[in-house]
Amino acid sequence: MINSYKKLPIGKYLQIVEIVKKEQDEVTEQVEIVSVLSGIPEADLLAMSIHDYKALAAQTDFLRKGPAADAVPKIPKQYKVGDYILIPAMDSKNITTAQYIDWQSWQKQGDDKMVESLSCLLVPKGCSYCDGYDIEDVQEAIRENFSVMDVVALMAFFLTSWQTSVTRSLDYSREMAMRIPNKEKREEMLKEIARLETALRKNGDG
Repeated sequence: MINSYKKLPIGKYLQIVEIVKKEQDEVTEQVEIVSVLSGIPEADLLAMSIHDYKALAAQTDFLRKGPAADAVPKIPKQYKVGDYILIPAMDSKNITTAQYIDWQSWQKQGDDKMVESLSCLLVPKGCSYCDGYDIEDVQEAIRENFSVMDVVALMAFFLTSWQTSVTRSLDYSREMAMRIPNKEKREEMLKEIARLETALRKNGDG
């Protein structure tokens, strides 16, 4: 029985999110959630003694609270995820353009695409992004084995790290724009930089 965010794989967490989105009574919702966390089919749960069922249901209480900030783990140099050793992209300087574009694209689609977003940031050891491995296999390994707490730690790091990197790039771009002799082109570039900064602030606030 999964009874903590540390033990909860991101795939099962996303299943629970979908269950909560349904318009159904609380009892049915609870049975479905207990089934996801315990691996016991719903029919078997309904046939179980009420005493045993309540004991299982009580272990889902951790879901009522968000992951504790002081329980967020440190990011290791590598993760053992299913059959893969995955290396987190800790240095934004080593992120490829394709990797960044894919990550942004998945991010825009919301939490439903959390696993796909993570697959842009976790690359199998010895491989380059989308080269030398099947990214769908990696996504499945993440979905089944990567814990919610590790997700929280990674996403917090990437959002902070990449935002800092992009901010520095925009500052440098502004300096370069100010040196453009053509006033029209200079103002056009400065306007675009201002637009990107506004978008970055909104993302940071979110």
